[in-house]
Amino acid sequence: MTDCYPLSFPIKHYETATSYASRLTRYCGLYSPNDLCLDLGFRWQDFVRGDDILFGKLAEIGGASANDMKRWAIRTTGRHQFEVSGQRATKASLVRTRLRVCPRCLVEDRQASGRLGVCRRHFWHFLSVRTCATHTMPLLTIPPEKYTIHNYDFIGQVERHWPLINEASEDGAYRASSELEHYIVDRLEGVARNGFLDQMPMFIATRLCEVLGFVMLFGPASKLADATDEDLHRAGQAGFDALRAGKESLLEVLHSLRSEISTSTMRQRSDLGAFYEWLRLSSFPEEMEPIRSIVRDYIFEHYPVPDGYEILGRPCAQRTVYTVEAACKALGIERKRISRYLVGDGAAERNKTAEGISLKRAIDRKDVAKISEEMRGRVTSSEALEMLSIKHRTLQDLCELGLVEQEIDNLDQRPKYDRAKLQAVLNSAAGKVTGVPVGGANLLLVADVARRLRCKSAEILALILAGKLNTVSGDVSRTGLAGIKVDIDQVRYALPNWELPGITRTDASTTLRVTYQTINYLIDQGLLRAAHMRNPKSRQYITGICDGSIDAFLGEFDTLGLMARRYKRPPGPFGCHLEAKGICPLETPPGISWIFRRRGLEARLHKIGVKPPNGRAPDVNTRAKSADSANQQ
Repeated sequence: MTDCYPLSFPIKHYETATSYASRLTRYCGLYSPNDLCLDLGFRWQDFVRGDDILFGKLAEIGGASANDMKRWAIRTTGRHQFEVSGQRATKASLVRTRLRVCPRCLVEDRQASGRLGVCRRHFWHFLSVRTCATHTMPLLTIPPEKYTIHNYDFIGQVERHWPLINEASEDGAYRASSELEHYIVDRLEGVARNGFLDQMPMFIATRLCEVLGFVMLFGPASKLADATDEDLHRAGQAGFDALRAGKESLLEVLHSLRSEISTSTMRQRSDLGAFYEWLRLSSFPEEMEPIRSIVRDYIFEHYPVPDGYEILGRPCAQRTVYTVEAACKALGIERKRISRYLVGDGAAERNKTAEGISLKRAIDRKDVAKISEEMRGRVTSSEALEMLSIKHRTLQDLCELGLVEQEIDNLDQRPKYDRAKLQAVLNSAAGKVTGVPVGGANLLLVADVARRLRCKSAEILALILAGKLNTVSGDVSRTGLAGIKVDIDQVRYALPNWELPGITRTDASTTLRVTYQTINYLIDQGLLRAAHMRNPKSRQYITGICDGSIDAFLGEFDTLGLMARRYKRPPGPFGCHLEAKGICPLETPPGISWIFRRRGLEARLHKIGVKPPNGRAPDVNTRAKSADSANQQ
């Protein structure tokens, strides 16, 4: 049968292999390309998928250029992946099964070479090619066949739908081709036009132009799924124009899409819209990585992305932009304090919202570092405790003694400590260290000495800083103030002696001749004034009765014990006698000594015949003094 095949049936310029096979089939008088392939000993499906051996065999039989056939053929390289003229394509970027044609091109082909002269151009396969550059009209999509394999029979489909094609060729539709479409054709021919786009696969470069241009033209809120063919045609031109200068142009577009409130919230998805979603959901992460990297770095640099937060497949290594809340958290200060700082620095302005301020620019890492540097000279209570290696109570005692000063920080309005002053205290303590004596010293840690002498650690530290102790040991540079050791005997003699500003509760009960429980009762009722005192002998803190409190009590009240002693009567029978005569004590709980209100008491006693042995009732002060004198004896 090979004698009946033509010796010269050339392939046309830009014609695909399947289009050539369809034309050759009709030239040979066969019904379909499937019949032609079976006659030649291979399957039509294998030819459609793309096989260089089959291309070469058919080109040899038809007398066509095998190199041209292979160059313009559509090859299947993997699942939903193809190759055309050395350029990668995907199912999303290539119209493989449905026919898209320029009606006027086919009419001219038929007028020039007959009905077998029409051919399918390889660039019509690309979805981004929507216009015929020669005739400036939109491409026509021919209705598909029921079975996909039949759509590859180009001549058969053209013959079936020729009336539709012929009518469309006479339509006055006009649409200028975009530079993106010219770029696709040139790149298929190996012509470089844009170094930035040429570095990435063509299916990514073309979609990048369309998606970016779509967001530029219609806004980030528009959905790409709702875009018409005309919308994407315009978007491709806009995106290609925007990317003429490559990476710098892309950054300018990203900057123009960034909203004003992006300084305080992560709005990259809302600002970039469909473009961001395309980058995020792409099935080709490796091929998309150059674009993702540019966009990701821009987002990390201009949006408040926290550390470790993943953007487009990569986590943020270090935050660059801070929200007010993030800056507060990083610096450990309240929002109203940093707000005051930002307003004063010109980075924000006051408003009437609940937030209180509006950012005029982003808070970047330099701003946080500047505030941190200003705060570094101040330390919190916990940091001061760690620095001095002491307990909180000792730090408070040092403040009361004036050895350490607590100040209000100007930035966050909280009590802080000056780091330099704390270091000066440490240096001063280190300067008082005299070394470990050879013998004769009972060295103990400051805390142990304070516990044994019942004094405050701060008081011992004050003695050290004042140079009143001759023997001081310890490594202050390593262990702070807690590591200092002192001679307990030296501390005992150096500590000041106290006088008790009152009397103990035991002495008070003896003075008033009442039970100990009665003293506690009188304190609870507010009849005696108590205070936290230190015993001058044991240096132990006790609850004592303040000076003058006993006199004030005796000015209004009298006790059965004092009355019995004064009138030289036994307390029990004397109390029963008074109660029988209608002189009753104050109502008190069981177990509490009897207490009488002094007003009118002497007159009532005199009336019932109760008189002191000397015939004269002493006044209140005399009673108190005599009671104190008796107590001292």
